[in-house]
Amino acid sequence: MPFEWPTPEQVTYRIMRLRRLIAVAVIVPVIVMLGVSFFNPLVLSPFHASIASLAVATLVIGHVVLFPNVTLETISLSLAVSGLVLAMPVIKTVAQWAPEGQESGALVILIGLSVIATGVHWHSPPTNQVSFKWLLPTRIRWTLRTATSQCW
Repeated sequence: MPFEWPTPEQVTYRIMRLRRLIAVAVIVPVIVMLGVSFFNPLVLSPFHASIASLAVATLVIGHVVLFPNVTLETISLSLAVSGLVLAMPVIKTVAQWAPEGQESGALVILIGLSVIATGVHWHSPPTNQVSFKWLLPTRIRWTLRTATSQCW
């Protein structure tokens, strides 16, 4: 099925219909980020926490508008982005361990690795059979297959 951009009426409808999902997916990371900025402003300043909260809200609303039927992906997107925001000071510190002149390259590599670490590769469902194995990540499926083959 090809992707089609939603019309302005569809955008308004999806935002109003899924307002509770948007609220949960935005409020939890905002409370965590503002709490971290309140208790330890050296890790995340209040200004940066408010900017990050707006970024999380924008990403969540955009995801809900474009993909309204994937509730768990919306929640995991907001948690992954807020985790990435909270991990950035640690990533910057680790990047400064690189030799002089290579800090920016190390920072790019570390940010790329942290973004990759927040995502899990999911398989698409097979079209000709009814099975729920496609819901499991590849690593878990491989572990289950190995464990069951050793039992038999």
